[in-house]
Amino acid sequence: MNDQKLNFFTKLWYSMTQFSKYPDMIKQGIGKAFLYLVLLTLTLGTVHAVITGYNVSQMIRGFNELVKQELPAFTLQNGELSVEGEMPMVLEETQSSLFMIDVTGEISSDVLDQYEEGALVLKDRVIMKESSYEKREFTFNELEINLTKEDIVTWLPYLEWLGAAAGIFMFFFFFIGKMSSALVISVMSLIFRAIEKASLSFGGLYSMAIYALTLPVILDVLLSIFWYGTPWYLYYGIVFLYMWFGIKQYKNIDDWGKES
Repeated sequence: MNDQKLNFFTKLWYSMTQFSKYPDMIKQGIGKAFLYLVLLTLTLGTVHAVITGYNVSQMIRGFNELVKQELPAFTLQNGELSVEGEMPMVLEETQSSLFMIDVTGEISSDVLDQYEEGALVLKDRVIMKESSYEKREFTFNELEINLTKEDIVTWLPYLEWLGAAAGIFMFFFFFIGKMSSALVISVMSLIFRAIEKASLSFGGLYSMAIYALTLPVILDVLLSIFWYGTPWYLYYGIVFLYMWFGIKQYKNIDDWGKES
């Protein structure tokens, strides 16, 4: 096949639909496969990054609104906390956990003893119980800061930058993650190569792994729109299915798997 016909979108389609084209794509070499991964990152990776950034931003906005509406007005000054509202303030209570605020001094830290986990915020300290055997506490004097609810509300808008940061991180993680996945898949696919007795180098396996990742990656990006990810067993199950059928094309072929 003419290499000029194997452009990015042709490879994208062949990678998902035609195992018989894998030998032609792999014969182009690992450099072309790597370029395909770069272009895949610039397209699907960018989409994934934008979706991730948007979802994180929406989550942060929801958190910001929750803080503004639900967090009681408070002042932390000179190591002492004052909170507006009726005390004690029970934030959450179940049979096994308790999260409570009391700045009046009427509630003892022993109140946590009957729960497996929880937290008690007092006037001068916080007591945290992580299990029946582990309890920790720290005093507000250790923080050496003065703080009010208004301060937190003022800082909240800066958290929205985390959405953009998450998107940028996801873009680079997408590329590095797929390179690493292709390497692991290549190593494990040595078993398939041995079974089929295919004359295919490790570089060829690595190239094939990059192309075999196409469909699972597309599914993963689409599902990320709804805050879902492709289950790992389905993701890699598809990849190894593609690797198996791709390697079968090389059976009894000596020249880089090119079919006669």
